[in-house]
Amino acid sequence: MQQKFRISGIVTLLLLIGLLLRTGALLGTKAYEHPGAWEYGDIAQNIAAGNGFSRVARFSDSLEPTSSHAPLYPYLLAFSYKTTGGAVPLLILQIILSTITILLIHQTALLLFNRTAASISALFICLYPPLIYYSIKLTPTTLFLFLLASTILLILKLNNARRRTAIAAGFTLGLSILCNPVAFSLIPAIILHWIITGRKILKQYIILFVITLLTLIPWTIRNYAVHHSLIPITTQAGVNFWIGNNPHATGTDYYKVSSPEQGDFVLMVETLPRSMKQNLISYTEIERANFFLSEGMKFIKKEPAKFIILLCKKALYFWWFAPLQINGSPDANKYRNFHIVLYLPVLILGLCGVFFSLYHPVNKKAVFITCFIILLSLIYIITHVGLIRYRMPVEIYLMMFGSFTLSRFLHRRFFK
Repeated sequence: MQQKFRISGIVTLLLLIGLLLRTGALLGTKAYEHPGAWEYGDIAQNIAAGNGFSRVARFSDSLEPTSSHAPLYPYLLAFSYKTTGGAVPLLILQIILSTITILLIHQTALLLFNRTAASISALFICLYPPLIYYSIKLTPTTLFLFLLASTILLILKLNNARRRTAIAAGFTLGLSILCNPVAFSLIPAIILHWIITGRKILKQYIILFVITLLTLIPWTIRNYAVHHSLIPITTQAGVNFWIGNNPHATGTDYYKVSSPEQGDFVLMVETLPRSMKQNLISYTEIERANFFLSEGMKFIKKEPAKFIILLCKKALYFWWFAPLQINGSPDANKYRNFHIVLYLPVLILGLCGVFFSLYHPVNKKAVFITCFIILLSLIYIITHVGLIRYRMPVEIYLMMFGSFTLSRFLHRRFFK
């Protein structure tokens, strides 16, 4: 029987605490003063200035329209720049969305497990420092986690819901992909979920995919008009694939790092020969993308053993932590030991929760989320890893599965 969704007093308290913690972090660190926005900021500044979705790329000597990044976050940042001259409105929005994500994970755990697991999940998401950290940083992480959690919750409710739930799920899935294309990994997981749970409601899933397609079409048309080539979201797949698969590949963005605090590092693209860099300047963005994809495939064919070793390394770095000498994030290195202490129990309890969910009797809804976790991790392992934010979509669901592990222990130890 489907459980009724009610926001209990405990969850309301956790939402309030989560909001206060995130707001306090923003004010306490003064993250609103000159926040770094990297490439997203460059694109957003050009949008706000009337130059469209454009930037000066690494191998370009002029401002040009680009599809190097998913559009949703740069446009939101551009709106913030345009209306207020700064990023404060977007940071406030991120704090709100991060707080709502507490409720979304709570409701998801309630659908999959029980109220104890749901309450523990909400507690973890509320207090988990990396989630607080990313809520006040100008990266798409918080927005993506909110959209992802919304999509997964709506999909889990499809079997017993009205048509509008399928419409909402399709829309949030489309926005998730427009925020981060790795959300494409949800599609095969959704198909598997339909096969094992809901083949009698095919119409709901057709509506979901139609709405998703309609959400993506405008950006795909724009990309075709710019590049005269079919680019669903971004052109970044080629270079990302090469970064993780080339003779100098380390598994991360970096070839080596001496001091991330002082910016003493060598990015993987800097290992290219000078003549090759010069040639890339004259290439179009599509030609550069195809070049990197081709070079990556050549490496795999020439060095299959090294490719396998790199896959193993990247799997380890994704599920654990990349070595300091190839991780150029100052904050990740600064808080590394603290994050390890936090993440280790999340990983252990989460994997135990996955096992308990898939062990007899099988929780079919948990199969869907487990499939998504595997597919998303494979995308990064095949390309490149290293940044902690790549793993955040996995961590929030590991915390949910870990909460199930704890609830099993509590029920068996203290309750009958």
